Amino acid sequence: VDGLILTTVELKIKTIENLRDKKFPFLLIDCRLDIPGVNYVVNDDYYGAELAAEYLIKLGHKKIFFLGNRELLSLRDRFRGLKDTLKRHNIEGYKNFISRKFINTDNTYDMDSIIKYILNGQENYTAIFVGNDYLAIKSIELIINNGVKIPDDVSVIGYDNIKVASMIKVPLTTIKQPKYLLGKLATEQLLEILENKSNREI
Repeated sequence: VDGLILTTVELKIKTIENLRDKKFPFLLIDCRLDIPGVNYVVNDDYYGAELAAEYLIKLGHKKIFFLGNRELLSLRDRFRGLKDTLKRHNIEGYKNFISRKFINTDNTYDMDSIIKYILNGQENYTAIFVGNDYLAIKSIELIINNGVKIPDDVSVIGYDNIKVASMIKVPLTTIKQPKYLLGKLATEQLLEILENKSNREI
């Protein structure tokens, strides 16, 4: 294998750092990490979050909860896009992100507790902006299991536009990412890295 294109956020930071330190050619898609010397191709996550927030606000939502791992830079940008858009509409003054108490020791979410908090908490959230579609689909499943109707009682919007999002019981509203373009740009960039590496070794 001459190079790698990685499209997962499941890899440990140490694995990414090892690839970089060994000078193995690789590139990340849809995952921007705060690690020097790592190449990536990402969508404009801030703008995508603005679109999601504007859509929910136009539907009349003010109490919007963000569900996503803000330790990832891409998710941090999506959260920032949501917060800034709410601020522009003079919607502020409530906590709309996951508390550490809902994060397990292995850094996964206690989804049952999060959904119950959103549905039954004092903030009276009417919408959830979920940082990716997989988590949004899981959220929809849990919301329905709690006897709550979507979108009558609470609205859910995801991010990615994966194929399965339109096949579930309640089709998911989501922000579409230009997946083909991301793949094309990543491949072109990796080929350029490989070409430069080959030229240096001659």
